[in-house]
Amino acid sequence: MQIITLTNHVVRKALNLSLREMAVLCEILQHSQHPKNNFYCSKKVADIASWLDISGYETHFLIHCLTEKGYIIRDYIGVKPSQFIIDLEMSQDIEITIGEFLNKTA
Repeated sequence: MQIITLTNHVVRKALNLSLREMAVLCEILQHSQHPKNNFYCSKKVADIASWLDISGYETHFLIHCLTEKGYIIRDYIGVKPSQFIIDLEMSQDIEITIGEFLNKTA
């Protein structure tokens, strides 16, 4: 079952994400599923921007915000979901998972 989706507003609000941040996170998560790429997003930032009908600048800004919040990892290779997001996606008890993360970052 997918937890991180654009229509899951309970999770989006619990993670304190805007709709645009959630959309970018969903795209990164969706295109980071292949072990061949070491789970890095296979979609270019420009392609994410084009798909979501937002500017490249805004996409970079949203990626920066998601990185600051700890939801994605960005390095010289690219971007990929953080371990927290991967764990959340696999979690059966979403309230405990989000609560644990928010307590650690507070």
